[in-house]
Amino acid sequence: MTGLGGARADERLDLRGLEPPEPMRRALEAIEGTRPGGVVEVVTDREPTLLHRELDRRGHRYLHEVRPDGFHTIVERGGAPLTSKAGVENLEEALKEVIDPELGYNIVDLGFVYELAVEEDRARILLTTTTPGCPATDFIRQAVESRAALVPGIGRVEVVMTWLPPWSPERMSDEAKAHFGVSL
Repeated sequence: MTGLGGARADERLDLRGLEPPEPMRRALEAIEGTRPGGVVEVVTDREPTLLHRELDRRGHRYLHEVRPDGFHTIVERGGAPLTSKAGVENLEEALKEVIDPELGYNIVDLGFVYELAVEEDRARILLTTTTPGCPATDFIRQAVESRAALVPGIGRVEVVMTWLPPWSPERMSDEAKAHFGVSL
């Protein structure tokens, strides 16, 4: 199997039979996990329109063709590995899109993100919720994993939940405090 410009693919992913969003998650994980310029061939049984949009957004080149056995997308990873500083900034901005379903506000400004670290293609996120028994904990953790995995240059995501120190409104950004009428 060959990639763009005749280069051999480093990896071939057969994602037929998987339900969304699993094919996109696995494809992006493989693509982001390969070296810049690396080639991955992805085979799906559904038109991968959302994958193509995300590849465009991340600056990857790809070819797409329909064959009798499925939809084939051959991707060449663009870009260079993230620096830690750029990775943390990109990750923080991306996590502002994760909204606490109970409070209706983003988790970064709520102060739920205790620590962000990016090393090469790996992100580590230390995260909390308002209380250890918060019913939205699993939802927020999964949303953070999913959104972080979409950040260009991030190939692996580790989310660690903690409740020490306990969350308090003091951790909120000034904007969030104003939104909720919190004055400390």
